[in-house]
Amino acid sequence: MFGRDNKLLAQINDPCVSREHMEVRKESSDNCYYAVDMDSHNGVFVNGERVVKFKVLHEGDVIQIGHTLMAVTLDEFDDDLQARRYLRNCEKKFQNEIDHMRQAEADRREEVSGATLGLRSLLPFGKRRK
Repeated sequence: MFGRDNKLLAQINDPCVSREHMEVRKESSDNCYYAVDMDSHNGVFVNGERVVKFKVLHEGDVIQIGHTLMAVTLDEFDDDLQARRYLRNCEKKFQNEIDHMRQAEADRREEVSGATLGLRSLLPFGKRRK
């Protein structure tokens, strides 16, 4: 489960994220991962498209909840350095989406008269070796 609630393992400190915003489920019947919108106020987007109930996730997909982007990978990382390299590649690959979010945030800032919302960085989603 991803959300703002401090009891969640994947807590996202973003004012546009619901307490329990999104869940990622793995279905054993088809061995697929799904992004599931938990009836969030601002929605879940995968590759820029709004998720209606749920959506199958694929390697390289970008999930957006609030101002937060997450890159989907099934790769395993030996350490944080490998994960950071992966994220740098994602940032280059999805620069248009990041630019769009920054512009939307700048527009919202003008409307909210200087409120600081802050664009969050990409977060790795996937397995991590211990």
